[in-house]
Amino acid sequence: MSTSPELAAKPPKPPRHPAKRVLPPNPVRAVALVLGFMALLYALQVLNVLTLYSLNSWFGLRPRDLFALQDVLFFPLLHVSWQHLVDNSVPLMIFSFLAMSGGTRQFLKVTAHVWLLGGLLTWLIARPEGVVGASGLIFGYLTFLLARGIFVGSIPQFLIAAVLAFAYGWVFVLVLPSSANPDVSWEGHLCGAVAGVYAAWRVASDYRESLQRTPTPPALPGSLGV
Repeated sequence: MSTSPELAAKPPKPPRHPAKRVLPPNPVRAVALVLGFMALLYALQVLNVLTLYSLNSWFGLRPRDLFALQDVLFFPLLHVSWQHLVDNSVPLMIFSFLAMSGGTRQFLKVTAHVWLLGGLLTWLIARPEGVVGASGLIFGYLTFLLARGIFVGSIPQFLIAAVLAFAYGWVFVLVLPSSANPDVSWEGHLCGAVAGVYAAWRVASDYRESLQRTPTPPALPGSLGV
């Protein structure tokens, strides 16, 4: 049986673009990064307990205090109790792991947007009582995962987004003020969510730019070029 020269010369299917991947390209490294960050959070919680939660007073976010703007860098690392940290742990690990699907470099950019932009927005609008906790990161990663699938037009990511929305969609209630949970910083949740959508938009923009820069492969010999 003979083989058509055109079929034999067919170029290999290009690898999936990082913006459209669902799982991290290096799962072992992703798990190591997630567990390393969680170890840091738990170590800081131990130190916080030993100092009678003085770290929250020193490094918790103090909204609209120009002399405390650096708190944006530290407040997601601190929690008000062990239960607060435990409640944040599982969703933070799941969402951050999935957010590494574009690779470590993209994940660091997404984290910078969620952490810094979300923190600055929280600093602008939050109540004066102060804010601590990684909840803003959780909401940022979640909305990043949901919005990315929409912005880049990826069906697998749509499916992942649907599962996340079904499993954790109830948390979006926490982006609104509630008299039932007056101590919950809905402002931090909302700002983290906004920052996550913005991070997804940036990733999609980079994806579209990379497509424009990719040259069109030449037509195969003997083909019609279509």
